[in-house]
Amino acid sequence: MTGHAPDGHAPDDPVAKLAADHPVNRQLAAYNDHDLERFVACFHPTCRLVAADGTVRAAGHDQLREAYTPVFAVPGRRAVILDRIALGDWVVDHEEVWNDAGDRFEALVTYRLADGEIVEMRMH
Repeated sequence: MTGHAPDGHAPDDPVAKLAADHPVNRQLAAYNDHDLERFVACFHPTCRLVAADGTVRAAGHDQLREAYTPVFAVPGRRAVILDRIALGDWVVDHEEVWNDAGDRFEALVTYRLADGEIVEMRMH
């Protein structure tokens, strides 16, 4: 980890670009707490999780739960936002993700929102 605060915020706090109760910030907090139900509650019931190649990896709450159950089982799995762009119904996050075993990777995650919920999350 390079300069990360324990709350999942990078030192210049790109998370603050959105209100604390914004669905993207709430799902980040739930992700870092490994709280599956709180995480899923940030998403629209017909949400889609899409891979970089366009493959739909999950559609709807049940498949989202199924996709994230093994993710939340990884000890110490956390994400920090390195940078963020927010415009209208779109949020783009540059994330660093790591776990207790020392595994680490960066990702670009695009969120599309409607009616106060995440309707699509695309992982790059």
